Amino acid sequence: DKQNKNIFPFFNKGVENLCKISDRMLFYGKEDCLFVFIVELKTANTKNAMKQIKASYILSEYLCKTIRRMLNFKTIEIKYRGLVFSSKTFKGTTGSKNLDYEELPNTELKYRHLQSGQPINLDTLTF
Repeated sequence: DKQNKNIFPFFNKGVENLCKISDRMLFYGKEDCLFVFIVELKTANTKNAMKQIKASYILSEYLCKTIRRMLNFKTIEIKYRGLVFSSKTFKGTTGSKNLDYEELPNTELKYRHLQSGQPINLDTLTF
């Protein structure tokens, strides 16, 4: 049946913003927690970064919930972190160790902007 040809809706180009996806998704295990880092790389223009972070959050949440259900990982905690790296200077991203996240309303996603070109240790972002 041609109407049901695309059985995986995450790649339906007919739905606005559905196919926007971030540059990387990193799955990082630390102790009893799985951190999903959703990474978006931008120059100075970060206009569409959050659309891409949100779309990747939905995809990663789907993947993690499916894996949790299929492999019976009921006790693992999953934390989602969006990271927008940009050459644009954001308040609090240079000269300080302040790495606080903002929360995206109605989701489990926390995100922050970081200066591109600076080394980052993932352990410093796992809170």
